[in-house]
Amino acid sequence: MRTPILILLLLFFNDCFSQSVSTVDSTHWFWNWSYDKDSMTQYTQGVEEFSNGKLVRLSTFGNDLRGQPDTLLIVHKYANGKRLSTEEYRGFYNDCIKFHEFAYDSLETLYTGWMDDRVKGYHYSVPCWTTYRANTKWHGDMAIRVAVLYEDSLRKETIDSVRYDAFERPLQIVKYADGIRIYEESCIYQ
Repeated sequence: MRTPILILLLLFFNDCFSQSVSTVDSTHWFWNWSYDKDSMTQYTQGVEEFSNGKLVRLSTFGNDLRGQPDTLLIVHKYANGKRLSTEEYRGFYNDCIKFHEFAYDSLETLYTGWMDDRVKGYHYSVPCWTTYRANTKWHGDMAIRVAVLYEDSLRKETIDSVRYDAFERPLQIVKYADGIRIYEESCIYQ
C-alpha cells in the first residue's frame, strides 16, 4: 500500500517542480487567491513563457478587491536567463486633494488691507483614478526605471537608477523627480 502512495507523491512533486523549469517551448498559467474569512480579497493570475528551456516572459495580472491597487499588470522579459526589462502598470482610485477658492465681490478688494487676512478658500478630497506606469531596463549591472504617475490632472515623472553587485544586491541608488536629483544612496556589504 505504501508503494502506490509514494509513486503518486513523486509524480505530484515532479509535476510541481517541472512547472518552474521547462526543457521545451511551453506556456504555464498560474492563479492565486487570497481570502479574509469567507470573502475573497485579492486574486492574481499569471503566465510564464519558456523558449529552449529558458524563461523569456513572465506576466502577472492582479486585482485587489479591497481597493488599492484595483488593477496590476507586470511583464518581465528575459534573454538567456537574465532579465532584460520590466513593464509595470497599476491603476487605482485615490483621494485627490482639491482647492475651492471663494469668490469675493471685486468692490471688497478695493479697500486695501482689511481683507488680507480673510480665508481664501477650502480644501476637500474627491476620489480620482490614478495610474502608475513604469518601464525598467537592465544594462549589465545597472537597472534604469522611468516611471510616470498620473493623478487627476497631475503628472509626475521619476527616473531611478540602481547599480548591482555580482550577487544582485544594490550598490548605488539614484532617484530623480521631474529632472531634479532627490535621493542618492550607496550600499556596502561585508
